[in-house]
Amino acid sequence: MTKSVGAGAAILIVLFSLAGCGSSEPKEIPSTVTVISTETTTSDPTTETSEADETDPTDTTETTASAPPGATSATDEGSFTMPNLVGEVLQTAQNEMQRISGNPVYYTSSSDATGKGRRQMWDRHWKVCSQSVAPGTQVPVHGPTIDFSVVKLDETCP
Repeated sequence: MTKSVGAGAAILIVLFSLAGCGSSEPKEIPSTVTVISTETTTSDPTTETSEADETDPTDTTETTASAPPGATSATDEGSFTMPNLVGEVLQTAQNEMQRISGNPVYYTSSSDATGKGRRQMWDRHWKVCSQSVAPGTQVPVHGPTIDFSVVKLDETCP
């Protein structure tokens, strides 16, 4: 028991000492980058399917998926309508931007609305006070970076 505790402590000491290594120059760190992964699956051609799973090759009926009523998403031209995200949790606002832009890695920035320059390390602990693009504005998918001005959840927006 003593050996495992001593070994664990030694590992922690090494990790903490390595954390201090490196350049003393400050580095620019992006406020937020969220990545959502998607999985693709393929079926094994050797597996059998039931008659209910098979499609009629002579059937030319097209089916299309539609968005839920009231949903806004990127258009074929590569733009979307900016929603009003004021009052939302920062993580929720970022997720919504990724959803409506159709880009699972759509980048938004965030800044401390109090002017203290605090970084938003845990997006779920911040709420949106204002946004750099007005709600209802048509935004190109590859357009400007949208900045959310935020405060911590228990704070009042200035």
